[in-house]
Amino acid sequence: MEKSRVTDYLLQYMKQHQISAAWAAKEAKIDADKLTEDYKEPLLSDEFLELCVVLHIRPEDVMAALNTKNE
Repeated sequence: MEKSRVTDYLLQYMKQHQISAAWAAKEAKIDADKLTEDYKEPLLSDEFLELCVVLHIRPEDVMAALNTKNE
């Protein structure tokens, strides 16, 4: 499976802001295995949006950050 840039970005964001993946998974009602560095399944769109709500980040900001990295 190819890694998800969105999932990788959110994992890095949580690490930089010292946010526990276990806490974020519980708050967003996401399988905690999806928020580990060796995840097998990337986040689904609804999981991504719920995690954005929990982390207080805008999905647009995630997209902009990912597009900036590609330039």
